[in-house]
Amino acid sequence: MLNKIFFSNSKKNYSGVQNCREIENKQNEPIVLVVIRTYPPRFSGAGLRIHRLLINIKKYYRHYAEVVTLQPDGQKTRELITHFLDGIKINLVSVRTSCKPKNYIVKFMEILDLLFFFYKYLNKNPHFRIIHVVGGSWFGLASIIVGKLLGRKIILEQTLLGADDPLTLTKKNKIHFLTIGWLKLFVLKKMVDKIICISPALEKANLEVGIDKEKIWTRPNSVSSEDFFPIQSRKEKLTLRRKLGLPINDNILLSVGRICERKNQIFLVKSLRWLDVQANVTLLLIGPLHKKDEYYYYKLINLAQEYNDKNKKLIIIPKAMDNIGEYMRASDIFVFASKAEGFGNVLLEALMSGLPVVMKYLPRISELIIRNQYCGRIVRDENPTEFAKAIKEVLNSIIKENELDYRIKLHQETNRHYNYEDYIKGYVQIYNTLLQMKE
Repeated sequence: MLNKIFFSNSKKNYSGVQNCREIENKQNEPIVLVVIRTYPPRFSGAGLRIHRLLINIKKYYRHYAEVVTLQPDGQKTRELITHFLDGIKINLVSVRTSCKPKNYIVKFMEILDLLFFFYKYLNKNPHFRIIHVVGGSWFGLASIIVGKLLGRKIILEQTLLGADDPLTLTKKNKIHFLTIGWLKLFVLKKMVDKIICISPALEKANLEVGIDKEKIWTRPNSVSSEDFFPIQSRKEKLTLRRKLGLPINDNILLSVGRICERKNQIFLVKSLRWLDVQANVTLLLIGPLHKKDEYYYYKLINLAQEYNDKNKKLIIIPKAMDNIGEYMRASDIFVFASKAEGFGNVLLEALMSGLPVVMKYLPRISELIIRNQYCGRIVRDENPTEFAKAIKEVLNSIIKENELDYRIKLHQETNRHYNYEDYIKGYVQIYNTLLQMKE
């Protein structure tokens, strides 16, 4: 087996959450309602990105938002729960999602629940003039239907190619399309005022089903340099490793993402087996583990135990971590083998932290991340040995240069290409444009 397998049960820090009664909101009423299925402190890549965006929009512009999201499983109550996280008001709603088995009758009852909730909520809060929906779940689509009927402006932000894009709706089985898919497609074409695509791949999917190009705003994600930045010294890197309990002298390959089949961590373990380097190597996997993915988790563990290499370790932290920037600064390379993404924001976080990226090819996405060999490597081959070769190439390229200079240069280049201020201004401009549109 691999030399060591570590498991961490570090708890996520929820100190930023405050009860709504503890904060007096002295600003004007919010005009944007963000509707998203999963939002911090629960882990969601899209949720984390949107949360950071709302914090900065509230900080620098007059627009600010509230959030409506679903209550976590196991904590459901029929009452609306409200709290604050970093000054953003979050409203948690419950529907009949706990009903089993899931069938069309249960789904229909859930949709009625959602429609009724949003009708009451939007009537009670007429100051929400824009509904900004993130993702293509029924939770968000119900808010679109009600919001449009009540005369609100609608934004739909698509986040995952192969899941919430319209082309996928048309390619699923005929029963799904005839019962659900056609309605989602109708809502997208007739009720949405602006579609935000976080990659050209998502834009292409919309154009192929006849969405008007003028309705689409395509923009890649961005990451704030205040949250992700490179190490300034070798001493800082070693200090971080000691603090986080990581091997001091190993080459650390980091991958961040939910432990599940789509993120494809098993491929990374297979690649580690074929990595031909003299130094010790640690593969560090960080990400939440959902109950439905436990089978994949144990499959991952069993595979690692089959390998026998004293120079290679696997560390798994099956939790969402608040201090992911520290883990990035303490690592050497970011590795990513996901089978499907809308963009992959964690890749930008790695580049902004000065980590080169080795990733499996994702059509019309990889090229946005790996703009040159300085940023890392794209591996189109399905063979783990080719992925291992790419990792070795990147490790060697870092050795040839001064590591600190390499990281700083990579951070600066990424920051220029994906400027966070421009990213925020883009959203504000979209909001302003919709507010000026006639009903």
